[in-house]
Amino acid sequence: MTSVVVNPTIRSHGWNIELLTAPGDVPFAGVFQPAKNVFMTFRDMINEMRLSFDFKDESSDVWNEVAFGLLDMLNVTEGECPAPKFIQSNELDQPVPALPELEPDAPEDRVILQYRVFKHKNCGLLPDQPPKCHFEAGCAHRISKPVRRLEPRYLPPKKASNDPRYATYPLRKTARGRKPGSPSKRSASGSVSPRKDPDVDQADEDFSNMVAPPECNISDERAKNTMANFRSSCLTSTKQCAVTGMGRSWCDSPTIGPALQACHIVSQLQYHTYPDPEADPDEAQNGSERASPRRLEQAWERTWAPENGILLFSHLHDMFDQRLFSIHPETLQVRVFMPFVRISKQQAYGRLVYIS
Repeated sequence: MTSVVVNPTIRSHGWNIELLTAPGDVPFAGVFQPAKNVFMTFRDMINEMRLSFDFKDESSDVWNEVAFGLLDMLNVTEGECPAPKFIQSNELDQPVPALPELEPDAPEDRVILQYRVFKHKNCGLLPDQPPKCHFEAGCAHRISKPVRRLEPRYLPPKKASNDPRYATYPLRKTARGRKPGSPSKRSASGSVSPRKDPDVDQADEDFSNMVAPPECNISDERAKNTMANFRSSCLTSTKQCAVTGMGRSWCDSPTIGPALQACHIVSQLQYHTYPDPEADPDEAQNGSERASPRRLEQAWERTWAPENGILLFSHLHDMFDQRLFSIHPETLQVRVFMPFVRISKQQAYGRLVYIS
C-alpha cells in the first residue's frame, strides 16, 4: 500500500498564516493555526523562523527587532476573524489568531492571514497605529530577504542520511520462496491481496529498512532482538494509541486491537540525530565527536529504547513520520501542522497524548 508523500509544495497549501517581507512578495514561510485550542504565539513564530532562516544582511540581534504587520485577510472579514494589525515587543506573547475551519469541499477558499515581517525599534507612537505609520516615522524598516538555514541535524521525513559515516547497514529481510504451483499474490485483475498479519509485515519492514552505524558490526541477530524488544516494550507499557486514546482489545489476549503499531519518536532511519544526554548543551560538538563509533552506537541503542517509543494507529504512524503533527516532549500536547481532518481534530480538542 502506498501513501501520499507530503512535499514542500503540498505543505505550503496547508498554511493559513503566511509570512512575507514586503507587500506583493511570495510568502517565504507560513504556519497552520487551527480553529480551536490555539497555543502558538507570535513569539513562537519568531523562534521557529530563527531555526529555519538566516538574515545574511542583518545584524546578529535582528531577531530582537522583528515585528509583524497585517497585510491582507483572504476569504474572511475582520468581523469573522478579529486579528491584530501590528505586533511588536511585549505584544509578541499573544496567540496567533484562531482561524475558521477549512471547508473540505473548497480547499482553494481557505482562510489566510498574511503578515509582513519587518524590523521595528521602540517608538512613541500609539499601539493602535497601523504599520504604515511606523514606516513613515522611521521606526520600522524593511528586513532583508531571509535565507534558508541549513541545520545539520535536519533530514527530510522518512529519509536516511547519505553521509557515509551514518550509512545504511545492509540488513535485508529474507526472501520467502513460494511453493511450486502456489498462486501469486497479484490476481488477474492486477490488485494485490491484503496481507495476512500486519504485525509480521511491520516487523519485516522495520528489519529491511533498519540502519545502523557502519563501523559497529551489528549482527542480524542483535538487530532482530533489538527490534523485537522495542516492540514488546511498547506493547507492554501501554495498550492504546497515544494520540486518540483508543485501540484497546475487546479480550484479554491480545491486549491491543488491530492497526496499532510501535512508533519511534526519533526516527530510527535518522538515529544519529538522537540527542546525546551526556553532551554539554552549552558546548557545540565537532563533527568527529558526533560521528565517533561509540557515540553513534549509543545513539542507535537509544532510538530502540522504550523511552523512544509510542503506540500509534497505522495511519497516524505514517502522518507522524511525515511530520504532519508533533507531540511536545514536556506538555505532551499535540500540534497539528496541516489542516487534514484525520489529525486536525486532535489539536482542536486540546488532545494530550496518552503516555503511561
